[in-house]
Amino acid sequence: MTAAPYSDIKIFQGDYACYYDANIRYIPNLDDQALAAMESAMQSLDMVLLGDLVIDGANDLITRGYCRPGGDTWGLHCQSTGGVAYSEFLSLFEDGASLTTTTGQMGANVPEAMIYRSINPDMDEWSLYHRHREMIEEIELERNVSVKKVEPTTKGIAVAIESFYERMA
Repeated sequence: MTAAPYSDIKIFQGDYACYYDANIRYIPNLDDQALAAMESAMQSLDMVLLGDLVIDGANDLITRGYCRPGGDTWGLHCQSTGGVAYSEFLSLFEDGASLTTTTGQMGANVPEAMIYRSINPDMDEWSLYHRHREMIEEIELERNVSVKKVEPTTKGIAVAIESFYERMA
């Protein structure tokens, strides 16, 4: 596994991982087409680019983050040094639960850790976003809980990922 290039600028230091500033354009084997599809979808959804980050525990992957200002969902585009690219949407709920709707490969839901996932490998980003919105509504009704507003920064993304690691511990 080749490490993705990243800077020495630390975005966030968690108990489980350290998160660094990066630039997805410098990753070896960049899938320009996948990145362009995500950028187009994010623009049509009025989401703005927040930046890129690398997690030291998964340093072959660069994650690019987007968010609609005042919104409740991050758009994430991930690319690995091995040429794997996928997109996902991430939301957090007031009770600490999270929902990830992804085109990537992930494990199943972990209800005891309040981790919910929807895996949709054949969806385009626009359809994936709308599936994510449907899942938010289902979780809000099922759990009688509201989705939280997100912090529109790469640090906000890092803190959300760190909370996932904490719940999985």
